[in-house]
Amino acid sequence: MRKNTRETIIISIFLIFVLAVWLVFFAVPQPAEVNLEKENGAITLTELDFSNTIYYYQDHWENYAGNLYTPQDFESGNTVPPKHMEHADYEQYQYATHRMRMNLIPGTTYAISMKSPDYAMRIFIGNEEFDAIGNPSDSEETNVPRVAERTYYFTPMESTVTVIAQTSNWVHKEGAYSPKFYIGTANNIETHVLHDHMMTFLITGGLLTAFLYHLGLFVLNRRRKPVLIFALCCLLLALMGNKLLPLFSPNYDWFVAFRMEYIVHFLTFAMLALFLDVLFPKLLHKTIMRIYYTLAGMFVILTLVLPTTIISSMLIVFDAVSGGMIVYILIRLGMALRQKKPQNTLAFIGIALVCLFGINDILYSNDIHLFGDYAGLFGNIAGQVFTTPIAMMFFVFCYGLVISLEYAETERKMIEAQQQVKEAEERYLEILAKTNAQLPLSTPDDFGLTGREKDVLWLLLDGKTRPGIAELLFLSMGTVNTYTA
Repeated sequence: MRKNTRETIIISIFLIFVLAVWLVFFAVPQPAEVNLEKENGAITLTELDFSNTIYYYQDHWENYAGNLYTPQDFESGNTVPPKHMEHADYEQYQYATHRMRMNLIPGTTYAISMKSPDYAMRIFIGNEEFDAIGNPSDSEETNVPRVAERTYYFTPMESTVTVIAQTSNWVHKEGAYSPKFYIGTANNIETHVLHDHMMTFLITGGLLTAFLYHLGLFVLNRRRKPVLIFALCCLLLALMGNKLLPLFSPNYDWFVAFRMEYIVHFLTFAMLALFLDVLFPKLLHKTIMRIYYTLAGMFVILTLVLPTTIISSMLIVFDAVSGGMIVYILIRLGMALRQKKPQNTLAFIGIALVCLFGINDILYSNDIHLFGDYAGLFGNIAGQVFTTPIAMMFFVFCYGLVISLEYAETERKMIEAQQQVKEAEERYLEILAKTNAQLPLSTPDDFGLTGREKDVLWLLLDGKTRPGIAELLFLSMGTVNTYTA
């Protein structure tokens, strides 16, 4: 009955935490998001309600693959006809121009929020150049790759506004694909961007705090290796797909950031598997885990030496293997639930969420559509490129409860051990008194024995075996043998 009550309390606390996080992530007031209908090269927004809504647009632009055009080129007619292109078609082109026309209300201030296409962009709104992120170019030598999230404000004086985006990609397999953006009033777009930044800081700050907390626990007790590995998992997930680098350092080195992003990606999945392997030593097959660790190590090394175009092509191979590992881990954790331990239940809930969001990230990063227009299981959340760190926030709480349960169990056992030591000492002195034997002239204190050594002495006199003492006092056999000698 007591065990069932404890499990009920734990699950209730977990559900309360889930509700609180849901309120933070999804119930914070922000404008509604609506997907715009796909129109080839033009969208009409004059009849739409912008009072508390922002609109998301991703297709279709007029695409001029293999050309970098300016507004002046279009005005002079010095352009070729546009091509209808799907996302996969862009892989054949390293640079392109994308053009669209928006019908808007003149004199109204609008804002566009967008992540630049990977991996260089120059954008024109009307006839004005608004921004250049990196340097899109028709040659690899002069191309400067970079990615950033920007917000552009403009007030059209005419009913039709032309948006032109030059993009180039000489460093990644995806090609010079077209941009995606949100459009709305200035206030609504600012609220949307602020919400995304708030989520980024919340997730990153929470995971870094969890990293420092669990690292401190390991420093206090260095025998708890799972705590150290879990701390490293929190650190890696805080760095995974982090949007803070371009926010604080717009002129960062893209090649260094790219390699670091992929290394973190490979290490994160491997470290999470290692964490479960150490936390539950008999749960996962050792040979399978060694093969996976070796594969992750090989990908890390290849990331350091191969060109970025090849590295980006290899990602789907690693993600496919990781997807299989996720399924295997979930099956094994599900089988472990038969032991009906609260620790296993919490671990399963946390890992199941991380695995589910991990599968979503694998599908999303490889642009695999299963349901509707968005990639992955449910797309991104709150503007986050990767959703696994969000799930890790839940897992941090789950594992915090696991640690609390383990420490409470350890403390209970230590109290019981001290009680047994005290009872052993009392029984030994009582036996001496009943046999009218003379009490020893020397005591353990006379030999300078430590408190732990005295505990071992009384338990030995009480007839306990060395393995039994080691288990009772949480000591290694080597330590018990040393004390005994």
